Amino acid sequence: MANLTHFACPACQGAVAVPIAARPRLQVAQALSSAVPVPAPAAPQKHALATAHRGLSRNLLILGCTVLLVLGGLGFFLASQMSGDTKMVNQDIRNEIIKNFYFQQLIASGATNEAALRRMEMIFPHKDGFVGISDTPLTWDAAGDLASQTASVILPFDSSAASANREILERIAPSAAGQSLWVSVQGVCATLSEAGTARITSQGGSRKALFRWDTQVKGDPTDSRFDPQIPEPDAEGWITLFDGEKLYGCSAEDIIANGDKVKIEDGTLILDDAGVQFQIIARNVAIRADVKKISGINLGLGCRQNPGNRKYNSWFNGGGARYSNFGLGMAAPKWREIKAGKASRNFRDFFQMELMIQDSTITLKAEDELVASAENSEIDEPGKLSVRALRGRGLFKNIQVKILDNAP
Repeated sequence: MANLTHFACPACQGAVAVPIAARPRLQVAQALSSAVPVPAPAAPQKHALATAHRGLSRNLLILGCTVLLVLGGLGFFLASQMSGDTKMVNQDIRNEIIKNFYFQQLIASGATNEAALRRMEMIFPHKDGFVGISDTPLTWDAAGDLASQTASVILPFDSSAASANREILERIAPSAAGQSLWVSVQGVCATLSEAGTARITSQGGSRKALFRWDTQVKGDPTDSRFDPQIPEPDAEGWITLFDGEKLYGCSAEDIIANGDKVKIEDGTLILDDAGVQFQIIARNVAIRADVKKISGINLGLGCRQNPGNRKYNSWFNGGGARYSNFGLGMAAPKWREIKAGKASRNFRDFFQMELMIQDSTITLKAEDELVASAENSEIDEPGKLSVRALRGRGLFKNIQVKILDNAP
C-alpha cells in the first residue's frame, strides 16, 4: 500500500482511505509539510454507496423470504395437527360466518345479536343452513335459552341421514373431544355420541350443544298433500285439518322432519318419526284425531307451540299388558312430564284421542274417557297445533280442531 491512497473494502467493495500509519515515514512528513489535503476521489465514494445499498437490499430480501418460509411452514404445521388447539381457528371461522348476509339480517331484525352468536365456538355451513356448537358445556335449559337468543334451534337429529350426520361429526370432532352433545329428537331432549348415535335422555348434566339455522324454506310449496287454506268450521265448530286426502292449514315447510317421512295412503296420514305443525294460532283450543300407534316411543297431539321450543303436548305410548298409558307434558324449553294416566282398556286399533286446553286447565281423553288432567299456566300465550310420532310410526285420521277463544 506504499503508493496507494485508497483500497477496496473486502465487505462492500467501496474505496477506503489508507490509514496514515500505513504509509512510509518520509511520505507522511512530506504530506504534513506540504499542508495540502489529499481528498478521496469522488467516483469511488458514489460507487461504494450504490454497492452498499445493493448489498443491503439483497440481504433484506433473503432475510424476508426466509422469515416467510418459516412462518408459512409453522402455519401449515399447526393447521395439520388435529390434536392441537383448534379453538382460535374455529373462532376465526365463526367470526367470518357472522359477517354472512343471513346472520347480518338476523342481527338487523333484532332476532339475535353478535354477542350471543359469539357464544358459539364454531359455526359452519351445512346443507341449506348452518350448524354451530357452543363454546362451553351447558345444561339443557341453558342450551334452549341460547337457541332462543341466537334465533336457532337445538339441532334436530335425523338418524336416517347418515351422510349428513357424518359431515357434522367430522367438523365438530376436535371441539367435541369425544364427549356427548345435546341434540333434539322430535323436540325431545337427546344426546349425540361420538359414534353418531342419538339417545333420548333426561336433562341432567352439562355438555356442549349443537344448533341449527335453516336459511331456506323446507319442502315443496307445490306439494299437493298440503293446502294452506283453513276450511270453514262445521255446525259444532270443528275445523277439519285432515280429510283423508289432504292436510289443511299447513304447507310442506311445516313438516317436522324430512318430507318423505310424511305420507298419505288409503285415507290415512302416516308419520315415520315425524310431525306436522298447523298454522292455526290459538290459546284455548281442542284438537282431536283417530290415532293408532304402530311402533316407536309414542304419538301425540300438541298445542300452544311457540318459538324457542315452548309447547304443551300429549302422548300415547301403547300401554302395557292391561292398560294403555297416556300423559301430558310441556317444553319451556326444557321438556318435562306434567301428568301421566291410564285408560281403563287397551287400544290396539284406531281410537279417538282429544287434547283440550282452556286457560290453565289441560285435559286428555281417549274415546271420551278422561285419562289425564292438569293445571299449568307456564305457557300462557297462543300458539300453533301439531301432530307427531316419536321414533317410530304413527297413523292419524280425521284430524280436527275447535277454537275455544278469539285469539288471532
